[in-house]
Amino acid sequence: MTTNVSRINIAIKPPNDVAQYVSKLSLDISQKSKSYFVIDNQHYLSHITMYAPVVDLERIGEISEHLKNNIKHESRLVCRFKGIRIGLRYIGAEMESTNEILELKQNVASLLSSFAVKDLPEKYVDANDYNMKFNEESLQAIRQYGSVAMYNFHPHFTISRLRDEKEAVEIGNSIKWEVEEFTASSIGIYQMGDNGTCIRLLNKLTI
Repeated sequence: MTTNVSRINIAIKPPNDVAQYVSKLSLDISQKSKSYFVIDNQHYLSHITMYAPVVDLERIGEISEHLKNNIKHESRLVCRFKGIRIGLRYIGAEMESTNEILELKQNVASLLSSFAVKDLPEKYVDANDYNMKFNEESLQAIRQYGSVAMYNFHPHFTISRLRDEKEAVEIGNSIKWEVEEFTASSIGIYQMGDNGTCIRLLNKLTI
């Protein structure tokens, strides 16, 4: 079993102005309540998750090349705001699940499923990298697909995760999201950290 493994995230990379807007919101929230992280676009990066498997990091070049040569996307990737999403002390901004986003996610997952590590180290077997408790059905979905359930996909920005659940609900409900729509032109391959964060951009692909 390889030891150089990590959970990666194949995610929609937002334009710089949208990434900075998410960063400002995250910082503002952290000044109101204790948070696990701040999306600063340096240590914690703004993104919209599509597929998050555990892989051998030595194969990142191979993964990037496979995506570049085989990904099929022929229309603009327009992201439209749907609403603020709050749960498990996370605060996020959910985007509409358009056909274009769903098709891109399915394409990415199909292309990369063979790269996912099957013989997982204990950390990933228990999904402790999410810092959350899951039932066995959800754990199996995480091991296989990189997310709790393929059918329960909600494209979203993670803005923050707070220490206090009541404050997360109150603050989340008070957010007035200002970016109704934007167009993305690239996806990122990110290395993930704790709490579902992206901590390093490994590669960027134009779509």
